[in-house]
Amino acid sequence: MMAKTKRAANRGFTLVELLLAMAGVAVLLISIAVTTIQLTNMYHKGITIKSINQSGREVGDLIRRDGLVVGQGEVRFVAADTQGAGGLGRLCIGSRAYLWNKPENLRSNDPSAAVRYNSTGDAIILARVADPLGTFCIPQNGVYATDVSTTGTMRATELLKGQADLAVYRMDVTPIFDRNGDRAFNISYTLGTNQGEEINTTDQTCRTSNEAENNFTFCAINQFNEIVIMEKAS
Repeated sequence: MMAKTKRAANRGFTLVELLLAMAGVAVLLISIAVTTIQLTNMYHKGITIKSINQSGREVGDLIRRDGLVVGQGEVRFVAADTQGAGGLGRLCIGSRAYLWNKPENLRSNDPSAAVRYNSTGDAIILARVADPLGTFCIPQNGVYATDVSTTGTMRATELLKGQADLAVYRMDVTPIFDRNGDRAFNISYTLGTNQGEEINTTDQTCRTSNEAENNFTFCAINQFNEIVIMEKAS
């Protein structure tokens, strides 16, 4: 009787029990892996959105500050698709010009598609240029200047360099009022990621998961509005 009890105590797991245990461990590991991937994707998505929002606020602050010192200076806007603009959008506020390439030109495999800084050869994403005469928004013989440099008296500063590969998708300038020399404008601009065709340019949104070009983890786009008030110089 004692021998039989001892044999029962030394009895190991059956094959079925081992398979069930391994299946349970496999399910647990898969669950952990899926959760980790989802958390990682959410983290990267959050970083991308944060990058766009931070860049958008910084650009808005610069535009607003430039507007405050304009006084009676000119505000000019030239869309990137304007004839003679060379693919560069332009916003001139007093002594500062903002210049940006069209997103599709930045993505192009043709190096000549995007306008580049002539001092570095890097593509212009969104440049803030010292331009006291507003020459970048005034055409000469129907052609707008594209000679942008990061050196010299008309030095340009890249505002979106290294910011998660962003691009300017749209910018609009709408007058609000002009009374007794005081003027106000609403400047609306859209920043987004610029990988492949992940942005639906029709409605300025990231493509949905059922579209082949979607990139949920690294796609983000947001619209910003800045009210620029220019008071008449006393």
